[in-house]
Amino acid sequence: MTLPTVRQHGQHQGRQEILPPLPSEANDVRVVGLPNPFSFDGRVDLAVKAGGSVADMIALVCGAEVDRAQAHVKINGEAVPRPLWRHVRPKKGVLVEVRVVPAGGGGGGQRKNPIATILTVAVMAASVFIPAIPVVAAAAGNIGLSLGMAPATALSFGRFLVSTATTMGGRLLVNSLAPPPQQSLGALAATPGTGSGMGGSFVGGPRSSPTLSLTGSRNRLAPYEVIPVVLGRHKVYPPLGAEPYTEIVGDDQYLRLLFTVGYGPLQLDNLKIGETPLSSFDDVETEIRHGYDSDAPIGLFPKDVHEEPVAAFLDGVISGKPGLASYVQRRSEANADELSVDIGFPTGVVSIEDDGTYASHTVTVSVEYQDTLGGGWMSAGNIPVTDNRAETIRRGLRWSVSRGQYDVRLRRTTSLTDSNRVYEDCSWSVLRTITNEAPVQMSGLAQIAMRIKASDQLNGVVDQLNLVATSILPCWNGTSWVEQATANVSALARFVLSGKANARPIETAKLIDSSWQNLYNKCQNTGHQFNGVIDFSTTVGEVVNDVLSAAHASLSKRDGKYGVVIDEAKSTPVQMFTPRNSWGFRGDRVFPETVHGVKVRFVDAASGYRESERIVYADGYGANNAKKFEVLELWGQTSATEIYKKARRHLAEAVHRAETYELNTDIEHIICTRGDLVRVTHDVPGWGLYSARIKTNSLDGSGDCDGVTLDDAVIMEGGKSYSVRIRTEAHGSLVTNVVTAAGETRTLSFLPVIPAATMPTIGDLLSFGEVGQETVELLVKTIEPGPEMSARLTLIDYSPQVFTAHEVPIPPWDPQVTGRPASNPEPPAKPIVETVRSDETVLVRDADGTLRSRIVVALALVSGQAAPAAWFDGQIRPLGSGGAWRSAAR
Repeated sequence: MTLPTVRQHGQHQGRQEILPPLPSEANDVRVVGLPNPFSFDGRVDLAVKAGGSVADMIALVCGAEVDRAQAHVKINGEAVPRPLWRHVRPKKGVLVEVRVVPAGGGGGGQRKNPIATILTVAVMAASVFIPAIPVVAAAAGNIGLSLGMAPATALSFGRFLVSTATTMGGRLLVNSLAPPPQQSLGALAATPGTGSGMGGSFVGGPRSSPTLSLTGSRNRLAPYEVIPVVLGRHKVYPPLGAEPYTEIVGDDQYLRLLFTVGYGPLQLDNLKIGETPLSSFDDVETEIRHGYDSDAPIGLFPKDVHEEPVAAFLDGVISGKPGLASYVQRRSEANADELSVDIGFPTGVVSIEDDGTYASHTVTVSVEYQDTLGGGWMSAGNIPVTDNRAETIRRGLRWSVSRGQYDVRLRRTTSLTDSNRVYEDCSWSVLRTITNEAPVQMSGLAQIAMRIKASDQLNGVVDQLNLVATSILPCWNGTSWVEQATANVSALARFVLSGKANARPIETAKLIDSSWQNLYNKCQNTGHQFNGVIDFSTTVGEVVNDVLSAAHASLSKRDGKYGVVIDEAKSTPVQMFTPRNSWGFRGDRVFPETVHGVKVRFVDAASGYRESERIVYADGYGANNAKKFEVLELWGQTSATEIYKKARRHLAEAVHRAETYELNTDIEHIICTRGDLVRVTHDVPGWGLYSARIKTNSLDGSGDCDGVTLDDAVIMEGGKSYSVRIRTEAHGSLVTNVVTAAGETRTLSFLPVIPAATMPTIGDLLSFGEVGQETVELLVKTIEPGPEMSARLTLIDYSPQVFTAHEVPIPPWDPQVTGRPASNPEPPAKPIVETVRSDETVLVRDADGTLRSRIVVALALVSGQAAPAAWFDGQIRPLGSGGAWRSAAR
């Protein structure tokens, strides 16, 4: 079993700084300011000559456009009251901070607190547990000794916390810039229930997907449920937009249906009934509306029709006998503008003569109706049927009425013939209520109306119409957004945020267009797509991040506008952090159980959009030796090739991004955004060796910088190569090698030299370490604002290995720890003996039942400057014997 490793180091070298040193010129005052209360853009960082007033410095920061009345000023952390701005003149070497805050507002003279309208949400997920180091026992005759480390072993000046994880999805959710989709295919495939409204497809409705459910391969009425949203390309069984109804033409029965595919516009292809192409059926008419707002009304299904099966036999009176046939009565639906009835003769209408020939026979049925609010019965007409066939015959009658609700009754007016050679059995099959209104009155929906002959080719209603729908959305063509069929992640995510399916769409002016253009182009180059159907209850936030995860991206917001953060290869760090410009470092590491592969569940387009599973193996494993698997569900992915790439990347992230780190920093966080690449040196995790500030530059004869003097010492060992990384005043990054000079020094010589044009300045931050290890690369995962313009940054490993995991083997994890050389190493501090126990509570029962004694010693380590202990030696001897000590445990 591999034990969690808890690293601890001594006190930070150097000093912790809240802000970097003041400018290099002795007479300068440093002025740092933010003129915009809602944006980090326009940050001012100036060195000005001493002698000017605070009001003059505010003018440098705010300019003429900003209301300076909203500015707050501090000198070296102390607030300066507004009446003193024109009188206070900061002295040389001080720091002046200027920050413009929101002015508030509101009508009626009431000033609202703007902070109450700005919500900063930080989601912190950490399972904190430091396991005790297990007891090690060794037998010494009848006496046993156990040495254990007590949980009192506290970590000083920074912490590394250890947690465990059981599922890959949980690890990736915590340690990824772009976690995998949150939707579960298993949950979405559950039997759908009832919804709660159609006022937007991202709220209400069942938390299951008819498209993915086992019962979803049917067209069904779905009143009050969400309207489907097709994102990308996917097979769908569209719900019915209205109740189907039949009509009689001659002796044939036709079926009319209306399907609502979803929010348009959509490209609709491959129409089938079951697995049979629609073109294989006879007498089929279709009317397709792709879902543009300008679409014409549907003509094949222009009215709302409710069809009620009656299936009542119309009896009659035998010819020559007194009496009339009885009525069969039914009530229509409300709001009827027209009524329609169908009658049928299942055995035909015919009289068979003595010679076997078929003679004509006539049956007449009368139809009457009456308003349910009162009034007499009115005749709608008769349905006379004269025929000579012994096969199913259908007839119907349709008439207009004033809008209302009606009782309808039918009876046979011709007598029955008392002969077994006459076929005339008649039944009332259907009553229809027709309302002269479009069944779907919402515009912008993709719909299909169909009229299909049901006689002799359909077995019941059509409930397996399916097709492949593709979203038509604005796509970036290099100069503008133009509508076309697409599954591009950027186009889909923009639609989720600002499209018609969103009940509260975001204006496109609030989207950072360059960010979305960049993502669109990357998806076109890499082939990242998302293909899914939103026909279940969810939120805009869930959907947009699930869509973006297909391109290893996530949603970001800056200055009130929405953009994206892409987890991709980066080369230029935006900031460098060391103990000099940060504090409160903490690290969390997850130690997952090693898996041999990942079973990925997805909907496979190649197999007809059926749910499938692909096993993606870790390096060194295959079908013959893999036993430990974890499940990863990738909703929205329909390509087995893409599934492989993403699963390999997730395997690499589980190995190389198992840690998260946190640190606090002051205003220097201001240039960082989520997803940025940063460089970090820190002694708690052992990254790099030292950090310092530049005190002076050394110039060669050409004016180039061939070395620097630092404000703190570094130690070098002979035979090793070293380098420095310098964060320049303009937040650039310089890297150069150092000439090794064994021992402790504050002076470094560079080889090669740094050209004069890019020469560092006095006060620049410097990280020192072995070549290529002076800093580590991390990504900014979250930024949590703190007091006094500070922030707490959560960081994860950059780990470029994750970007190539689908092409090459995943290398083992490298902690990137470099050991600092010791100038005068002290021996490990003596541990503190907390308890010694040898009573019955620590006895051990052997397999044969014998009780064996033990001595259990609990130790607490002492932190400090001394070298850490590698191991402990426990020795024993009988009390009062004066004999030699014997090693009993190590």
